[in-house]
Amino acid sequence: MRIIFHPSFDRGYYKSHEPNSQDILGTQIVGIQGMLEHLSLYNGLSGQFASDGERAAAYLAHVAKWAKGTIIETAFTNDNLGVAKRLLEWRDALIMAGWEAAPDVDDDKPKLQLLANIESTWKGDMKGDADRWHDLLILSQKQRIIEDNDTIDCRCAKEQLPFVVQQVLEACNAVFAEYPDNVQIPDNLKIKIKHYKDLTDVYRQVAANMEDYKDCVIINRDNVSLNHSLFAWGEPLLNANIEEANPLTLQLFKLAMSLFSRPLNINDVLSYLQLPVGPVPRKLRSALAYILATNGGFGEIDWNDISDENEAAALKRNNVCTLWDKTIYDYIETDDNATSLDKKERKAKAELLKYITDKSIEEGKDIPVEILKDYIGDISGWANRYANSGICEDDALKSQLGNVVVFFKQLACILGGAEKISYADLDKHVRTIYQPTAMTQAHAQVGALEVVSSYEQLVDTPKKLVWLDCSEADQRADQYEFLSAAERQWLDSQDRVSIPTLKNILEFNRKEMVCAISKVKESVILVTSEYHHNQKLAEHPLVAELKMLRGDNLELSEGEINLPMSEEKEISIPSPKEQYDLGKINPAQRSESNTSIDTLINYPFDYTVDYIAHLGKSSKNDTVSPQKAKGLVAHHVVQSLVSRVSGKDGIRRIAEMKDILKNDYEAILQNSINVTGLILLLKENQMEYNSFKDQLKRSIDSLILIMEHHNLFPVGCELKYENPLGETIGDFNARIDLVLNDAEGRAVIFDLKWSYSDYYGNKIKDGKALQLDLYRKELEESGKMVSAVGYYLMPKCQLDTPDFETYKDKHIDKIIINHIDPPQGIDIFTQIENSVKQRRDEIENGSIEEGEGMDILQLPYSQAYIKHGGMLLVGQAQKKRATKVNPSPAIDAIIKDSPKIFTAKPEMLFTKTYEFSKNDTPLNETETTYPLMKGRLK
Repeated sequence: MRIIFHPSFDRGYYKSHEPNSQDILGTQIVGIQGMLEHLSLYNGLSGQFASDGERAAAYLAHVAKWAKGTIIETAFTNDNLGVAKRLLEWRDALIMAGWEAAPDVDDDKPKLQLLANIESTWKGDMKGDADRWHDLLILSQKQRIIEDNDTIDCRCAKEQLPFVVQQVLEACNAVFAEYPDNVQIPDNLKIKIKHYKDLTDVYRQVAANMEDYKDCVIINRDNVSLNHSLFAWGEPLLNANIEEANPLTLQLFKLAMSLFSRPLNINDVLSYLQLPVGPVPRKLRSALAYILATNGGFGEIDWNDISDENEAAALKRNNVCTLWDKTIYDYIETDDNATSLDKKERKAKAELLKYITDKSIEEGKDIPVEILKDYIGDISGWANRYANSGICEDDALKSQLGNVVVFFKQLACILGGAEKISYADLDKHVRTIYQPTAMTQAHAQVGALEVVSSYEQLVDTPKKLVWLDCSEADQRADQYEFLSAAERQWLDSQDRVSIPTLKNILEFNRKEMVCAISKVKESVILVTSEYHHNQKLAEHPLVAELKMLRGDNLELSEGEINLPMSEEKEISIPSPKEQYDLGKINPAQRSESNTSIDTLINYPFDYTVDYIAHLGKSSKNDTVSPQKAKGLVAHHVVQSLVSRVSGKDGIRRIAEMKDILKNDYEAILQNSINVTGLILLLKENQMEYNSFKDQLKRSIDSLILIMEHHNLFPVGCELKYENPLGETIGDFNARIDLVLNDAEGRAVIFDLKWSYSDYYGNKIKDGKALQLDLYRKELEESGKMVSAVGYYLMPKCQLDTPDFETYKDKHIDKIIINHIDPPQGIDIFTQIENSVKQRRDEIENGSIEEGEGMDILQLPYSQAYIKHGGMLLVGQAQKKRATKVNPSPAIDAIIKDSPKIFTAKPEMLFTKTYEFSKNDTPLNETETTYPLMKGRLK
């Protein structure tokens, strides 16, 4: 057999398919890894070998024995695994150079001395490629290590190979390439240089003119970018690899171990739950991810919603405290007909999530290694089983899971026999072990161009060669640069050791490149570019050499971009519509809320999509923002305080709240954060969290001052009321943030808002506080008289209300009650009823108002407003509405990032909508542009 060898052939090669090319039968083309496997197989040295990562983890224990008092002591303390990996790389490089560990190295060679000491205890533990080549060398000195009829045609000079590989191939009688001393490109070779501004232009030119390149061999390093252009033009794709990819499955390793972090990183947990595959079933992961995303934490169980007493008792008996716990419990107990084995399996899978809420794992405390090892074994065991099961048919996924298993093995090896480890050290190990991987982005398709990534991969000589990215030469690193001058000199003096210099490596690489280009039969085109991905590219040494040798005789030109002309077609733009006629709609009777009524009046299309068609509920993938989390936590803290004093005497409730706030505030806050605001615990939110913690306490103090000033005592938070609001609105569900009683037993309603804005005060001022009026009416329908309502703006420590007089507390020198006069002579609830009836009539008749860009005086709702003498409710005026880009939540599930379809005129940049201070105020004309389906009256 004829073996054609070059170290680069492992990454691919070009072999001519012409009849007169060398016969491929009886020929094997291999790179350095392929040669190692071929010789090992013949000599019975094949086997299953540890990965470099596993070897580094094992090498760590040996380095630890010798690190103290050496040059690596400080670095090893800070990053022991990173240091061990680097030392192992040095050791392997020296083995490939023929180094034999000598224990009697002088003190002026500290690195060699350290490596020799480590080798004295390490040698033979886990073999890497360097050790395998060394074993072949030892064997070649005793016997022939290649078949008698095999010949090796080495396509590079022996000086370009590691010294041990040289000796092994010499023992096999390999024929090495030889380069002339003064090799140059011949003058008769036809060479063109084409220059482009950007490499992307080159790729577009190739994709648009494929026929020009069918009979060429192309050199190109970035096939991923070239594939983008080929795909856009509908041409066959090339083999393309992403060298340092971070596919989601590979990140299973990092994300799985992040569950032990304290404080818990909610973003990492959410990412873990949303991985494409994982040891926990997707159904359970999706449900838990939804809880985290919608609640901002583990969520709180509403025990009033659990009507079955036995179910409630079972949940409490099993310590189910949060929605997160309940979801896991329901998953395990769901199927009453399941066998005990099935239930055990479900429980075992759910157990993998227990460390997320495990209270024994606390911030600042070490984690028992035994727990970590069991967890690592479970996760890696699943990954190994899944990769080798018939379910997993994706080769890329199998490869990624294989890497994950290796990562976990390394971590288990590092943990060793230790009893405990801090999360900081664990995280350091995880980050050191984790490495991006090479990933196949695309496989070559039928009809693809002949492309290689380097001149080194030319097995046969092409007729025509086009080098697409002949800019910015690859940097060749010197793997022996860690050696000091004394160490290099000492190694050079040793028998059978050869340390190459970077100068010699670069010189031989140049000779190989020139020889490869010179052998091209007809023509060579070198394409240069000034930029790629906005990065300035340097001139390639080959181009510089040609310019120097040929001068004015070198053919230089600016590259052309010949793209076929596209056919132009007129596109008709949809015109604005007053309304959408959908035919009669008969929506089922439903209970309304203040949110649904607000949407019905101001956004009838959104209401139809969301509440009638039920198409507007998009799935949530991201957790709540820190700003929203503050509001959720603030609500929950107040609710927790009120619930703890609910059984007390009215007067005692305030005093009790003060005591709890003084003694247990931190515990209540932490519990509320776990339930609704985990994102506040992230390191990047630390300063914001500290400020919020103090701010919230001041806010509750001011809330208590307001209670004391008006002799109010809390009744409850998040109280539900379900009473019909007349025939027009019908069933109505209210969930009121805070209900209090005054000294006369009348109800007082506070709606809690985490906001600094005047928006809510303006609602009261303009007579558009729909929420407060609906809540007031709901309590009155339940037989309760309401004496006051208001918005409590928590960060401002201020109550905006139409019912209480302004009050400035002398102790804190701040207005904590802000009286706002509402418009006189307006019956808001009657307006709400009329508006609801008008909108429902429109929907039932199948006419849903849109009116984008239309004169609002011509819209049906405006005509109805006039017909009812102004007794319809209208939305609060909003400026700059025309510049709003994001679609409403109701449309989000149907149309993502809807583009604008109507062009705004300059005079339409600011939009006026309904603005009324009196019932007889005339309507203003409004012209506006909104994203698709966003023309609204609000």
